[in-house]
Amino acid sequence: MKGAPVPSGLYPALLSWMIAVAAAWLAVGSQPWRQTVLIAALGALYLLFPPAGSFPRPLFLLSCLLLALAATAFLPAAWLGASFRKPFQDQGIVLPWTYSPQPWLSFEDLTLLAAGLLWTWNCFETKLSLEHRQFLISRYLLALGFVALATIFYRLSMSENLPALLQGVGQFMNRNLTGDILVMGGICSLAHGRSKIIKNKSAGVFWMIMTLVFLTAIILNGSRAALVLFGAGLLVFFALGIKDPHHRTITAVLIVVVLMVGALIFVSQGTELQGRFDTWMAGGKEGRIAIYQDAAAMVRLSPWFGFGLGNFEGVFNTLRIHSANQM
Repeated sequence: MKGAPVPSGLYPALLSWMIAVAAAWLAVGSQPWRQTVLIAALGALYLLFPPAGSFPRPLFLLSCLLLALAATAFLPAAWLGASFRKPFQDQGIVLPWTYSPQPWLSFEDLTLLAAGLLWTWNCFETKLSLEHRQFLISRYLLALGFVALATIFYRLSMSENLPALLQGVGQFMNRNLTGDILVMGGICSLAHGRSKIIKNKSAGVFWMIMTLVFLTAIILNGSRAALVLFGAGLLVFFALGIKDPHHRTITAVLIVVVLMVGALIFVSQGTELQGRFDTWMAGGKEGRIAIYQDAAAMVRLSPWFGFGLGNFEGVFNTLRIHSANQM
């Protein structure tokens, strides 16, 4: 007896899923080989499973606009009046003729932007049944769950107890970037659990536990922004579920449970995060206001073309005024 035929979109979706999962491992470091692996995998995806249709017109136009703005980094600087280059030149630094002070970085980031847009196109073109979509969602959340566990072990100085492949997974130099992954996993895990708990209580409970794992990782990670975003995500999740009377009760109960357990974790284990909130509440903004002022000044200086992809850090450190004493 022959099994059911595999949907034509399943294999490209699986490869696309693998690329997204691999990004959690590879995107942390800045080594060129990591980016090369992701782009090579994306190229294989398009060679093996080229999209059958066209990109949705609104998204296609948006993608073209983003690529066009990013490509201005390679126009002659004289065409765009790049006044931000003067401080570099006053210091005797010879800059290339392009608008971007470091066009090699801009080219690298433009390649990654194009790769991301192509990956998005593939996701839109893949036709899958609801069952296969849920399969991919659950496996993706499990992969993010490994990132959450790695974060917990890392913050508790227990990383050496993990397999070498999982040590440092998802641990960006900036804790806010790690927090973004954890917040996405936590909210999606909660939503996935709610959709499962009605028909399959054990599966629903499992995803609720995963949500608490994500929340624990968010607290131990120490990013205030991530915790605030997680709370905002809970509010949006409740607002979307309140329209359905049946989902309203379940959603409210799940959120209350998450908040209660989260509060216990925050009180018992979130010492670092508590200290960072205490500093903020006491009026110690850690120089953030001055940094925001300098960033806003940069936006006013070049609101449309920016400074070329990959150049923010170098240009910011040269143009900063209000936060210059914090270097």
